[in-house]
Amino acid sequence: MASAIRANTYTVSNLSDAEYHQYSDKAFELMVEYLEEIGDTCDLPGFDIEYSQGVMTLRLGSHGTYVINKQPPNKQIWLSSPKSGPKRYDFDKKHQKWFYGRDNHTLDELLNEELTDIFKQRIEVPLTEVPHKILRDKAASLLNIVDEIRFLHHIIVPCAMRNRSLLGDRADLPEGYQFLERIRQEFAANIDSETIFLRLNKEAVASLQAFRKRNEEARRVINDLAEQKTDVDFAYYRSVLKNQDIAAQAEKTFKEFKPTTYSVDAQIANIEKFEAAAVERAQNTVKQVESELADLNQALKDIESTRPVEQLTVDDVLIAKPDLNEKVERMLQKGKWSVPGYKEKFGDISYF
Repeated sequence: MASAIRANTYTVSNLSDAEYHQYSDKAFELMVEYLEEIGDTCDLPGFDIEYSQGVMTLRLGSHGTYVINKQPPNKQIWLSSPKSGPKRYDFDKKHQKWFYGRDNHTLDELLNEELTDIFKQRIEVPLTEVPHKILRDKAASLLNIVDEIRFLHHIIVPCAMRNRSLLGDRADLPEGYQFLERIRQEFAANIDSETIFLRLNKEAVASLQAFRKRNEEARRVINDLAEQKTDVDFAYYRSVLKNQDIAAQAEKTFKEFKPTTYSVDAQIANIEKFEAAAVERAQNTVKQVESELADLNQALKDIESTRPVEQLTVDDVLIAKPDLNEKVERMLQKGKWSVPGYKEKFGDISYF
């Protein structure tokens, strides 16, 4: 990767062992999950990926093999690339990036550039971002909300269409219709459909495309309805109808008609409550997982630092279980000189 002037200058963070494993394990988890899904959707001959014991091996047929592995002693991630060779990446905690110290490029930048060239499609390997599985769940949640909005749309829009004057100035539209318009504009402004489509599976992409088609059809119908003539020539009907009372009653009913507006505040409040509850549950899950991960890392550290049994001394045992010495002294004071099961295994010493 060619060197370039970068906005960020990364520095090596002083990570504890637990922090290193937390950030590196997360990077590998996201990387493996993303590349497995890419492999499921691409037709690259010889594609294979496996991850074990902190080592990820990505085989790309004639394009070669990538090997990316954890390096706990140095708190680094090492890369062996068939295109650019070996590199060692340190972690910048402030910017949440694994970077190469010589030219300051990041691991995800190099992988995105090289794999995009190999797969012939846009690749965005996540290392510290939200997993695309969560992105899919977020998209599914958005679709559920949009379906509810579409339901409201079918209630509100027909009422608005009954009076052409309401369609002249958007400020005159009913409150519910203005809300739908704001939702549509917000959705269009903030959703990067290209990025989402690249990270979704085939079923989710098909659902989004079907929804887009339904949305375009609904907009076409709305535009057709807006262009239709809504005024009635009652003078014509009075001239052709013998029963003038019917024409008069129809004209009176038409003039007295007023479109009904609906408030969607209750639905919006329910959506906000659901979203807040979902975010809270997700945050609690993250805290629980981080706590369990820290406990596991500590247990691993304890296991790695454990001495072999044959090297243990009596003093080591007493330090580990200080109450054992007091228990033995109490047994001696009570005249309990023997240990349960000793005689059965070694015999009675009094025989000698």
